[in-house]
Amino acid sequence: MRKIIDITSDASQEHTITLEDNELVLSLRFLSVVACWFMDVDYKGKKITGVKVSNSTLHMNAKGYPFDFYCVDNSGFKLDPYKLDDFESARCSLYILDPADMEEIRGVAVEF
Repeated sequence: MRKIIDITSDASQEHTITLEDNELVLSLRFLSVVACWFMDVDYKGKKITGVKVSNSTLHMNAKGYPFDFYCVDNSGFKLDPYKLDDFESARCSLYILDPADMEEIRGVAVEF
């Protein structure tokens, strides 16, 4: 499990994340009208868009990717990220999971 450390309070941002065999592009958007963070993921030309970033849940479940994302509310209130600076202030953290991490959280083997 690797923490994505360079998330800022910019409402629209893009992060390139290197994996063992490839890389992915993670786009994060904050929509102030609904007070939520959303992500788009582009991996090997396959793009998933509009995934709401939620606390304590897997986000790419059943998409067939060899990775997933996991958000943690460090304040202990178990709230989804709802402010523009939630990641920059470290109230929330976003992690990328590898297959072993995914299997540990799901409790079953992960197939791709």
